Amino acid sequence: MSTLNPNVFFELGVRTAMNRPVCLIIDQATENPPFDLGVINHHTYLSDLRPWVLPGEIEKLAVHIRESAINRQNALWNYFSLRVKAEITEGSQPVDKLDLLVSEVDALRKQIADGILSRVIVGPEGTGRVREAQRELVIERLLSEARQKRIRVIHSVQLADGAVSFLVGAGASNEAVAELRVLAKSLGIDLVVGSIPNPKAGREPEN
Repeated sequence: MSTLNPNVFFELGVRTAMNRPVCLIIDQATENPPFDLGVINHHTYLSDLRPWVLPGEIEKLAVHIRESAINRQNALWNYFSLRVKAEITEGSQPVDKLDLLVSEVDALRKQIADGILSRVIVGPEGTGRVREAQRELVIERLLSEARQKRIRVIHSVQLADGAVSFLVGAGASNEAVAELRVLAKSLGIDLVVGSIPNPKAGREPEN
């Protein structure tokens, strides 16, 4: 729980909901944990981990892990007086896991693009055009944003004037497309969006 990492507390919450045992450790430098650790079995270690204290710290940690493994119940259950355990859903669908992987990849692409685009160098003419290597990251960023907005990009191409063209499927909302254009402009690229007509549009209602 050192540095109060949000991911750790999320995982702790999942294990607590299912009444799975946990091994709580925290360094002495972390202040204001979100709950009182005085009534919960936990281990505090020295954050600097100096070489001459490592043997003793490792032994203390090993003892704490063994003690935590003996207790089959989550220590927080008694603390919060929990009674109903969450159940793991059986037979999770592969598509759910695939969607999760896609969203995580999109998030990584966005983080990488944002990190590099924050250092974009504008040309001497002040046109706002980004360099070629950075342009690829801009396109990845736009494609990621399009997926999040439920815009299906069928094809993308760089035009001769430096702009980017997206061909999107039917059903993309005008508002989402407009937001995508604004984002592209802020990243130094003009975005041209064309869409495939909806085959159902303009048809006479069937009897």
